Amino acid sequence: GFVSAALVVATVVGLSLGLYGEISHIEVVAVLVGCSCALDYVVHVLHMYICEQAAHEPIGIETPDTALQVRIARVAFAHKSASRAVIASAGLRTAFALLLSLSSLVLLQSIGRTVALMLLLSAFAALVPLCGALLMTG
Repeated sequence: GFVSAALVVATVVGLSLGLYGEISHIEVVAVLVGCSCALDYVVHVLHMYICEQAAHEPIGIETPDTALQVRIARVAFAHKSASRAVIASAGLRTAFALLLSLSSLVLLQSIGRTVALMLLLSAFAALVPLCGALLMTG
């Protein structure tokens, strides 16, 4: 969870400082939304990873006997089970954020575009690096 949130914060802060030389209230909103979603998505994946069914996920091996095979089965189950929920949630939230960018107010346009980018980054951070970390460490 910490890695996903740190990735979101580092991206927002780095882009803001690199492009504008400062962090404004728009970036603060994007960090709050991005971190909350990143942690929410991580909880979905981890919940499926520790689920009792995860250890029995078929991965082409009759009975997983090594710790790596059990981790592979658990990660496969977690990714398969939680990725639909994560992608659907990120997609819906991104669509609403993009609706803000259609507003006639410049502030809402900026918030909409920034939050939409952070939501997509949050979903990516929860699905890719987290599953890799679970495979390596369990």
